[in-house]
Amino acid sequence: MKWQPIETAPKDGTPILLYTASGQCEGYWRYGEWGQNAIYCTYDGVVSPAFECIPTHWMPLPEPPND
Repeated sequence: MKWQPIETAPKDGTPILLYTASGQCEGYWRYGEWGQNAIYCTYDGVVSPAFECIPTHWMPLPEPPND
């Protein structure tokens, strides 16, 4: 698998691997923007993203292990 331009990413809610300036995360397209899976933290009791999700590239998630 190779990184692909974000313009070619699926926008149907499929979980994919995203590459951003802040790091990599699992994410998906939702409500007109990229969302992150399991990359959240809490500040002063308010849930907000751990980093801004502005991806430049994407790739499919790898297959899960069979064992």
